[in-house]
Amino acid sequence: MLEKYIEKDILRQVKILEYFYERRQLTMQELIDDLNVNKKTIIKDFSKIEQSIENVACFKVTDKGRINFYLMGETKYITYVEEEYISVSKAFKLRKEVQKFLKVSGYLNEEERETKNELKKRFFLLSIWMRSNLLDKYILNEKYLIATEIATKILKYFNKITNLREKDLFIKGIYLMLNSSGLDTISRQVLEIDEDDPILEDLSLLLEDIVFIEKVEIKYLMILFYLLPSNFSNYSVITMDLKMQENYLLKHKEIFEYIQLFEKYFRVRLSDKSVFIKVMLYFVLCSYYDMQSYLLEPHIIITHEQTKTFNKIKDLTLEWKKIYPIETSKYNITESLLKRMTLDMDFFLTEHQKKPILLTIVAKNDISHILFREYIIECMNCTKITIDDVLYYSLSDVKCYPRKWRHVIVCEESLISEKGIQNIGSEIISISRYNMKESRSNLLAVLSSGKNSISEVQEVGC
Repeated sequence: MLEKYIEKDILRQVKILEYFYERRQLTMQELIDDLNVNKKTIIKDFSKIEQSIENVACFKVTDKGRINFYLMGETKYITYVEEEYISVSKAFKLRKEVQKFLKVSGYLNEEERETKNELKKRFFLLSIWMRSNLLDKYILNEKYLIATEIATKILKYFNKITNLREKDLFIKGIYLMLNSSGLDTISRQVLEIDEDDPILEDLSLLLEDIVFIEKVEIKYLMILFYLLPSNFSNYSVITMDLKMQENYLLKHKEIFEYIQLFEKYFRVRLSDKSVFIKVMLYFVLCSYYDMQSYLLEPHIIITHEQTKTFNKIKDLTLEWKKIYPIETSKYNITESLLKRMTLDMDFFLTEHQKKPILLTIVAKNDISHILFREYIIECMNCTKITIDDVLYYSLSDVKCYPRKWRHVIVCEESLISEKGIQNIGSEIISISRYNMKESRSNLLAVLSSGKNSISEVQEVGC
């Protein structure tokens, strides 16, 4: 919602930078369709971005209409987002619109007085604080240090890894809780306690030696915690955590029915799929508590193929709201939230709809049959591949293994930089969530190639 009040040129350039940070390569038509501008405007945006972050990014328009984007050693997302300024000339014009926004968000009443809704107030202040440093001068250092201690202890206890932006959001959200005068009746009703809430008891015990926090405020902390990506250091922890969340989600009738609609539309069982449960939890947090209006998140662009999945999700969501108008009225569902769901789920939703494959081998003699079966098909067997159980979030943290293994590092494209690969002797294969099908095909081709080492990054599905 806040993006309405940011200058269009600045917001468009931020979006372009975010899109290329994830994908490196886009067609001009994709940008034109998503941003609703012409080619000249986009070329002009490229020029402005290059001037603003010289030696960090550059663009190249190729003959085939693709634009290549290169990151020069910097991988921190927060570095690329410029401070968002509204010009003085527009200040008066925007005043009424801003007041309207504050009313819609529940921060001001019709008399333009601040409402008694502490939860909305915190989320609103957090959204402003994450986008500018205007609130820094009002910080009470003692409380901010306590907030930092609480955030650090929680993240360490749950072995959760965060980047600078994510931890900053967590600390600031906790600070707003510590610095408030308490929750009002409406906020307490929204944060109603469910004794089966995941990690509620753990958080209570964990913080009792730092500061007293009543249980309803622990629920607020739990919401902030689950808005952070589940970057645990061990995959087993992720699966156990998701199992708890699954039990919690399925207790809510309307969410259970929403899941059933997904299964009906896509003809696949989803309630036991880890990715789906994780996406649904994020959906509930963002729509029920309207966090999507306040979070500082990268913008998402979906491909033409993913649009089919997006339209299905949109249709089933509309059906869900028609069937359960009262229950679903609590959820504020936006197109951007459905786009994120599409990006996260498109691959496995479409994959499950595919029919099983039967391989028939035609060979001229028995020797050929043996060779084809044992040295071609068997090479693609998952039993031939061992997956490291350690979860890495940076190339610099990856451990080197003895060379008797063929060590292949499959790395998300946005985490690869020239500096990061200098001291790594293993194979590095880059993949992207934006083109999973092509990535998988090329990845299997590389794994079955028999190479023992490579000197450069292999771009898969770019």
